[in-house]
This record gives sequence, structure tokens and C-alpha cells, in this order.
Amino acid sequence: MKLTVPVKFGEEEITELNFKRPSGKQIREVGFPFSLDNEGSMSMKSNICMKYISLCASIPMSVVEKMDPVDLMTASGEIVGFFGTREQEASSSVQ
Repeated sequence: MKLTVPVKFGEEEITELNFKRPSGKQIREVGFPFSLDNEGSMSMKSNICMKYISLCASIPMSVVEKMDPVDLMTASGEIVGFFGTREQEASSSVQ
């Protein structure tokens, strides 16, 4: 993911992030990055998303905390995407 606003880390300027999928152990330790209400509406949990951004992009939390809000939202969407959607679950259970 290319950052719209580069972030400094020491002398290095970070311009893009590459995410790896979270492991089962990480999910157990950190939790899900979203919650669902009784009507099925999803709410992202920003603190947990930021932990996953740090873990999955292998960058320190101090760098995540410097990210532009637009980049944080985009990165959070990338993280939530690792957890699938109800539509994907429904279509895979039909097959």
C-alpha cells in the first residue's frame, strides 16, 4: 500500500507498507479489529487496527502513530480485509 503522506522513521522515509496476514496466535493475542452489532453493522476498532498495522507491516507503533488519517483508514481496511466478509462466507458455504 502506498502512503499518501510518507512517514519518517529515523533517517528512513517510509512511502509504502507491505502487509502479511496475521497468524492465529496474533489474532488470539490482539483480538478482532472490528465488532458487529445485532443488526450486522460493522465498526472498526482503531486501537486494534493500529496494533495489526504495526504487526503485519513490521513497523513500530511509533511509526503507525505518525501516519496520516487517510493512510490509517486505508491500512485499517487492508487489515479488516484479512478477516473476510459475510458475503464471502455465505458464498463459500453454499458451494
